[in-house]
Amino acid sequence: MFGRLSWAAIPFDQPIVMITAGTVGTVLGAVLLLVTVKGWWPYLWREWITSVDHKRIGVMYMILGLLMLVRGFADALMMRTQLALAANGAMGYLPPSTTTRSSRLTAP
Repeated sequence: MFGRLSWAAIPFDQPIVMITAGTVGTVLGAVLLLVTVKGWWPYLWREWITSVDHKRIGVMYMILGLLMLVRGFADALMMRTQLALAANGAMGYLPPSTTTRSSRLTAP
C-alpha cells in the first residue's frame, strides 16, 4: 500500500523538513494538550464535530479554507525561495531528488 515507504525515506539529514515536522508536531501537541487540560472535548464533540447546524458547518469550512490558504501560501514561499536560491546554476536549498517529478511517478 505504501510502496517503498520505509525509515530510509524519512529525510533525517535535512534540517528544513525536520524542523518543520517538529514545529507542526509541537503546535498540534500543544493544542491537544490545551483542549484536554481545559476539558473541552465533550463540548467540541457535541456542539461542533458532530453538529448538523448549517451555520457551524459553514464556520468549520471557513476555518479549513483559511488553513489551506496558509498552507498554500507556505508552499508558494518555498517554491519561490527555491527558485531564487537556485539561480545561476546553484542547487538551492532542496536537493534535486525532491523536485524531480518522474521519481515520484514511477513504480518500483
